[in-house]
Amino acid sequence: MTRAIFLLALPVFLAAASSMLATDLYLPAIPILPEVLNGDAVGAQYTLAIFFATFAIGQLVFGAMADLYDRRLILTWSLAAFAIASAACALAETMDALILLRAVQGFAAAAGTALAPALLREAGNDSVVVRLTSIVSSMESVLPAMAPVLGAWLISVFGWPSTFWVVTLIALLTILAFQRLTLP
Repeated sequence: MTRAIFLLALPVFLAAASSMLATDLYLPAIPILPEVLNGDAVGAQYTLAIFFATFAIGQLVFGAMADLYDRRLILTWSLAAFAIASAACALAETMDALILLRAVQGFAAAAGTALAPALLREAGNDSVVVRLTSIVSSMESVLPAMAPVLGAWLISVFGWPSTFWVVTLIALLTILAFQRLTLP
């Protein structure tokens, strides 16, 4: 039963965690962005601010949509948009382009966070939902501490776009996991 519960929690965790990873992996790149994208420090900070602004709006939009439409379908499409936006961020050549793409990325990332609790509630009775929620929360609590360290390593070895490629890969794997997920 524990393995089955973990397998239910993993795709939901990955969907919710994608937004945290999109920021926390990327944080160590902020000081070098002005140089590599011919911008300034203010523009580098805007890449964070716009992500959070559109993420907040996206949570409201996706939360409302979840009451009207199939949550898994919404999440699949938003993860696809998130993956595309993340890959586009990795290919950005100017600060303005990165700011715009981070806006799209932030909006699309919001679906995972907005829909995770509802998806976990679909898993069954209260005891299962409590266990799933605790597993997801435990996994999410580790990310903010570990992701910047991993991001710094990625940037030092593969360059700043690598953080976006990792997030793109995670989003694609999450889509595949959700296709295999069966909830009662």
